[in-house]
Amino acid sequence: MKIEYDKEADALYISFKKAKIHMTVEKGKDIIEDFDEGGSVVGVEILDYSQKVSLPRLCFAVTFDDGFTSVLQAKKFLHRYRIRPALFVIADPTRLEPGQISSSEPRLNWGQIRSLARSGWEIGCHSLTHPDFSRLTTPQLSRQTRTAKKLLEKQLGRTVPYFAYPKGRFSSAAVVAVKASGFSLGLTVQPDYFKSSSHPWLLPRLGLENWVTPDLFLPFISPAAVGLRRLKSRL
Repeated sequence: MKIEYDKEADALYISFKKAKIHMTVEKGKDIIEDFDEGGSVVGVEILDYSQKVSLPRLCFAVTFDDGFTSVLQAKKFLHRYRIRPALFVIADPTRLEPGQISSSEPRLNWGQIRSLARSGWEIGCHSLTHPDFSRLTTPQLSRQTRTAKKLLEKQLGRTVPYFAYPKGRFSSAAVVAVKASGFSLGLTVQPDYFKSSSHPWLLPRLGLENWVTPDLFLPFISPAAVGLRRLKSRL
């Protein structure tokens, strides 16, 4: 199953399987069902989606970068609470940029990544080789985004719509490249909350440090703490 949201059309599409659409039927107001030749439902489209569904005041998304095997340790805990994270992986980790990643921790193989995708994890792109995006030329940016996207989609057999900048570094040219390569969202590590006014290709994230225990979690993401982190990031 795949879920896609078209912000401009304000339409949510839930695809149940890959098949040629044979017939489309309106089921009540703003609900459209697609059927294959055998009469099975292929997908459902919900129009004017934002007017029908609202997020709670406090909600969050969990993301992991780089694709280290340590994420598997958190899988059971996350699934227990019905949390399906987004995992941003490097498309060609065999050619990592020197000095960009200091950890020697092993990375997930394609079989493990596909398994996480099947269990509901969103797999995103974290570039081709994890370079510093603030220093790349336009052709280099195209390769690190467009080529990486194609490689990931070939390996996964599904669309990869989201991108996370390596180490959160970017430039105006990098933002243009991410958008031009077909990604619908771009994630940084700028410390802030997600808002409706947030730039789609410069979304903020709140990184968690290893020392943040469960009892420190809420204070760590409080407005006061986030404000201090924003100030520190600008110094």
